[in-house]
Amino acid sequence: MDQAAPSSQHDFLLIGATGTSKSSSGNTILNKKTFQVGRNFESETHETNWEWREYKGKVIKVVDIPGLNDTRYTEDEGLQFLQNRMKEAMMISPDGYTAFLYTIPYGTRFTSYDFNDLQTLKKILRPDFTKTHCVLVITKGDDFEADHEGSDETFDTWLEKQKGCFRDLVEECGNRVILLDNRTKDKIKREAQLDALLDKVNELQQHSGKYTDSNFEKAKAIRKKAEREAKWFVGTEDFMKTFSLMLDKITNLDETDDVKERLRDLSSSCSQLILSIKEQNETEKSAEALLRALENFKESVNRAFQIISEKNDTTEGKNEAKTKMAIEDVQDMASKLQLLLYYIELREISRTKDRARKIGTALGGIITAVVGAIVAGPVLLVLAPITLAPLLVIEGVKAYKKGKDKDKDPSTST
Repeated sequence: MDQAAPSSQHDFLLIGATGTSKSSSGNTILNKKTFQVGRNFESETHETNWEWREYKGKVIKVVDIPGLNDTRYTEDEGLQFLQNRMKEAMMISPDGYTAFLYTIPYGTRFTSYDFNDLQTLKKILRPDFTKTHCVLVITKGDDFEADHEGSDETFDTWLEKQKGCFRDLVEECGNRVILLDNRTKDKIKREAQLDALLDKVNELQQHSGKYTDSNFEKAKAIRKKAEREAKWFVGTEDFMKTFSLMLDKITNLDETDDVKERLRDLSSSCSQLILSIKEQNETEKSAEALLRALENFKESVNRAFQIISEKNDTTEGKNEAKTKMAIEDVQDMASKLQLLLYYIELREISRTKDRARKIGTALGGIITAVVGAIVAGPVLLVLAPITLAPLLVIEGVKAYKKGKDKDKDPSTST
């Protein structure tokens, strides 16, 4: 593959067997709890999920798919399920992936089953994807440190001593290996771990651009078709990224003036997407649902901005409490809007692949539930708890999963 100019965004796809701390690693990279994590050997990741963060001027997008040996399926069903999830991952990032992050936990053996899973991935992708675009992420770094406490042995020296299939894999990946402690709360350590990962990725990029192949070209064509058929859908991916990054900044800021600036930017982004949808004169239900949710969310953002700007109370404590409540309300409604955006994104792509018949009913339930939750959400000064909305969302998700379990091959060929 020809060398490409560095991109302003890293796109990472998490891959690994169930129980390898794959989703936890994604949360560590993103520095927030985005992906569902389990404490047993049952797969907790049932659908493809993705999220963004900004780190040292670079946007990082992480996509999480179910584990390679998902425990809910037979071998043949699991292969078909993995192929379908990989197709989704390609359509979510049709321009390709900067790196595939393959998770293996410290303290476990790399078995023939793991080797076979890797061969399956090579059939779906390219046989050389590990050589050109894979970084090994050794999870459970806290266990490694506990086992080597007081020892002179470093992770690098330990790595050199490894043998067998695992050693072959390390060499195949060009020794691009990092140790990751997903439990640490130490900010300096977490940043050092991410820096180590990005160093390995930068090594990779010196020889290769983003991973892409004919399947990604097909995925890109499907997205373009979706955009032609539903023009309002064109801006949702960019808005989702902008939306996510701005919410991160609002969450992590302390200065009121900075929060106001971020709220203003968020309101402006909402306005742009609302205008884009209205200009298409769309009557499609997904477009109407998104438009209604965006307008309600924008109203919430504007009210928060007004509350923070007024500062009517003479008591500083009351002002701080009002500001906190306003931001929490925006974040609560934002999480519901984000859920709606994710499922609309997958739905529009899936519809283009003629999959609406299989997931449309359940997805419609989720969209209805989320929009209902946003519309029925509390105004900022009342902030009454929403008791029905979470139940509706949960039932919608259950219906979606039930539909997928009934038909484990929800995708047709591209």
